[in-house]
Amino acid sequence: MRVLQRFRLLASFSSTITTAQDTHYDDAKMRRVEAVKPRVSFADLQRMPDDGNRYELYDGELVVVPSPLLRHQIVAGRLYEAFV
Repeated sequence: MRVLQRFRLLASFSSTITTAQDTHYDDAKMRRVEAVKPRVSFADLQRMPDDGNRYELYDGELVVVPSPLLRHQIVAGRLYEAFV
């Protein structure tokens, strides 16, 4: 019973508080803050140990690229044979 009274008191108190979401005149929104990742150079990529993953650099961002499937390798081999 005491917990229910405390909950009702908190509920009545929170309904009297106005927040920035309640005000309609302030429609400015802030962008999310993202962590800044350090740019990776080609020299940095060459110094990294070989862990079996394939990496590519896009504008200084390091991206892990999956290895091609067997089907892709077969098609690439047939295309190579057709052109050479």
